This record gives sequence, structure tokens and C-alpha cells, in this order.
Amino acid sequence: MKDTSSAMHHQAADHTWATMDSSGQACANFDRQLCKSNLSSRLRRSAWRRWAFAIIAFLLVNHAHAESKIVVSLKPIHSLVECVMHGVGEPILLVTDGAHPHGHLTSETVHAAIHEADIIIWMGQPADAGLTAAIVSRRPSAHLVTLADIPDVVIPLSMMTAHAWLDPRNAIAMVETIATTLSHADPDNAGVYRGNAAELRNSLQRLDADLRVDLAHLRQTPFLIYDDAFQLFTRRYGLEGAYPLVIDPALRQHLGGIDAALLRSLRTDWQRMGIRCLFLEPRADHDFVRLLVDDIDILVTPLDPYGTGLPTGPKLYGDMMRAVSGSIVRCAANAS
Repeated sequence: MKDTSSAMHHQAADHTWATMDSSGQACANFDRQLCKSNLSSRLRRSAWRRWAFAIIAFLLVNHAHAESKIVVSLKPIHSLVECVMHGVGEPILLVTDGAHPHGHLTSETVHAAIHEADIIIWMGQPADAGLTAAIVSRRPSAHLVTLADIPDVVIPLSMMTAHAWLDPRNAIAMVETIATTLSHADPDNAGVYRGNAAELRNSLQRLDADLRVDLAHLRQTPFLIYDDAFQLFTRRYGLEGAYPLVIDPALRQHLGGIDAALLRSLRTDWQRMGIRCLFLEPRADHDFVRLLVDDIDILVTPLDPYGTGLPTGPKLYGDMMRAVSGSIVRCAANAS
């Protein structure tokens, strides 16, 4: 009698293998059409999973870039950064119109923005003196960009208190550093940053050329600028008649105690020089200035290097520079 148990065992084993195998060979023991359909369905599901994973990864990467926080100290610098970031994101402005960058900024909003920032862009001392304490307490992972330290930003030692951004050539150097910093932090959008920076560089060069034309006829016109913050502006455009009026802070604290003889001497010198205009920042000590020019024929005109009152945005830097130039031109025309 044949031993059928072995054969039955092999048949059972073959049947079990066929039900477990998903290869083409296993299809020989089953409905081929059903097997192919199952295989095709699995491949489609696998492809969809790969696509879904790729889409999710793309969204996560871009979400991470969108969530990166870039904070900027002053409105003119914020304007340059916003131009470079156009189409990608918007930077956060730290020093708004109601605050003074030289004063100690204790706002919780400012401290929170710096603490949460991934990239902090500021001018450094002394322009941003009020932010120093908050900057020092930043997160260790935050990247700090100090624009005054850029090798191509020219600030002569005799003009360390001058506002470097008032020379468009310095602004162009800042834009290059800003674009490089953002490109390293967000390489997926590096092309956008570089393209925006190139357009902005061309725009700044045109602005510089326009201002040279607008101010060319005033190169020898004498005028006073209260404080020395505009020295880079006046030097760039050859305004040789500009005299910075720098008063000892101790003297400013005693308005009524100024020596009468000294005051008469100052006024005599200004009249002899033909001074007809005195420019001052909106945040300057107006009471003290009024005392200086009382009873003499000098027009007092605001000159704002921060863009105070101008809408924040990519146009602010150019609007601010044209406003400075326009104020000088108008005062000179009115005083003549």
C-alpha cells in the first residue's frame, strides 16, 4: 500500500506556500487576474505613500522657514531687510516710532521678540544702544548680525556716532550681508534673496545718483545740523557748508545757565558765516535749540534719519533719504 500521508503532506505544504507567496509563481495556483489586481493595488498605494511623504516633507521644510523669526532694530534697516525677504517672509521691527534707539528699551514686546528670534539684525553701538541689554540676553542659538562691523561699511573714526545707513554705499554693503545671512539660514530660498538683493542694489545706486543731482547746488551753502549723526550724508553729497552743532550734554541740562557772552559769540559767528538753516532730529531737545536761535534769523527744520512717521515697508529707506534731501533743499530755498 502506498504511503499517501507523505504526498498529502507535500500537497498541503504546497498549498500553504501558494497562499503565502505573492509572486507570479504563486499565481499559478490561484486566480491570476485577482492576484495581478492585488499587486497593482499595492503598488499604487506604495506610490501614493511616497508622494504623500514628499508633500508632507516639503510642507514641513517650508513651514520651518516661514516660522523662522528675523528681527531688525531700526526702520531704515528693516526696510532693506524687507526688500531682500520679499516673497518669502516679513521681518519684525523692534524700535517703532514711539521709542528712541539711544534710550534704554525695556518693553516686554522688544525683549520677547529678541528672545524668540532666530536672526537678529542691528546696527550695534551706539546707534542701537537702547537694545544692548536685550541683545545680550538673547538665546545662544540666535544669529546676531552687527551691520556696523561689516568691513565694507565705512564709518570713519571721527564719525563713529554718525548713522551709517545715510550713505547709500553703506546700505548696499549691508544688503549684501543681509542676503548672504538669509541664504545660509534658508538655502531653499537663496535664489530669491540674491535676486531681490541685486534689484535693491540697482535701486540704491539710482537713488544715490538722484540725490547727488538734487543737492549739487547746495555744496557751499552753510547750515547747522544739531548733532553729528548726519556727517556721512553730508560728506557723501559734498555738502561742505554743513556744520555739526555738538553741545556738551552738561550744558544742555542748564538751559537758563548758559553764559550770555558765549551765546552772543555763537550767534555772531553764525550770522557772519551766513547760517540761515538749523536742522535737528525730531527727538532732539527742541527747548534748548529754541534758546540758541532766539531773536536771530535762522530757520529750524526737522531732519529725520529714522523715517519717523513714514509707513514701514520696502519703500521706507528711499522715502526717508529723499525726505532728508528735500528738507535741506526746501530750507535753503526758503532762507534765501
